[in-house]
Amino acid sequence: REAGLRTLREEVTRQVLPDGMHFERSTGYHRYTLEFYLHAVLLAGDDGSPFLRDALARLESASLALRGPAGGWPVIG
Repeated sequence: REAGLRTLREEVTRQVLPDGMHFERSTGYHRYTLEFYLHAVLLAGDDGSPFLRDALARLESASLALRGPAGGWPVIG
């Protein structure tokens, strides 16, 4: 558990850009990364660092911006 959280903390700055998008700029990778970090924070509970929670908030914000009127996402990347 600790090794996994440590790895996520180390990778979050490389994987999640300041604007909340995944660094690959791919909607598929973005969705996968959002789901992965969401599960990690939920499973970590109070041990989820503010660093991870901030990245998750940015991922969610970018997700809302990607969503079309019908709720779908464009296929990019």
